[in-house]
Amino acid sequence: MNHDVATLQKTADYYLVYNRLSSLGRSSILLGIFNLLASLIPIQGPFICTTLAVIGLCLLVEGFWNLLYPTPQSVLLEGLVLLVVGAGELSIAVYDLVVDGRVHLLITFLGLTHIAGALRWFRSYARIQDTMREPPPLEDLKGMERLFHALQRSRERDPGVIQFAVPPRIWKGMLSRDLLIMIDSLKQQVIIARKDDVDWTTNGATLFGVRHRATVRVREYQFQALLSPPSFTKLAAWKPAREVAELME
Repeated sequence: MNHDVATLQKTADYYLVYNRLSSLGRSSILLGIFNLLASLIPIQGPFICTTLAVIGLCLLVEGFWNLLYPTPQSVLLEGLVLLVVGAGELSIAVYDLVVDGRVHLLITFLGLTHIAGALRWFRSYARIQDTMREPPPLEDLKGMERLFHALQRSRERDPGVIQFAVPPRIWKGMLSRDLLIMIDSLKQQVIIARKDDVDWTTNGATLFGVRHRATVRVREYQFQALLSPPSFTKLAAWKPAREVAELME
């Protein structure tokens, strides 16, 4: 990966993490307000009301932090808040079970899910810290934002736009003269590569010939992809497929 592509990749990675933390902040603020309003319902009892109020306040603090000051430390804060939320939900489930004999499987499931989510955030801290270590220039971030918006608004029928499925994700790519820029449907990863770093080979059509199976290698990544005929045609015109033996060399 040459210097220009490496710089573009770092800018894209930074923008993706920054945007994800900001979006997470907005969601946390809404959930915090919801929990605070729910805590005002007196029929639930003081323990549940207090627990919901604590969860709401934690979500608000974390939400405003991520929205106004998204940093690698936001990941640790997010993990801690998810632990509080999960522990609060489990305590509500246990309280209702002990006091009223009611079993809340959904609340228990949510609590365990939030605790598992907290552990995932803690594990991702080192990677996100490395991604956000050196913020790119503001102009580069704005340019990357415009590029992402153009790619996300594009359709497969648009010139230079391809899509391929790698279940459970769908990748959308934009072909330029010498570059491929692609992002997954979950908006969790973006890959930028020169044409020389892209290779692919066809593996035949699927049942009824609706899609084409292909092995696509983009830099160090390799995908077993399903391409529709329009994307297959555009990718072949941009760079012809190689033979399997040649690709494996």
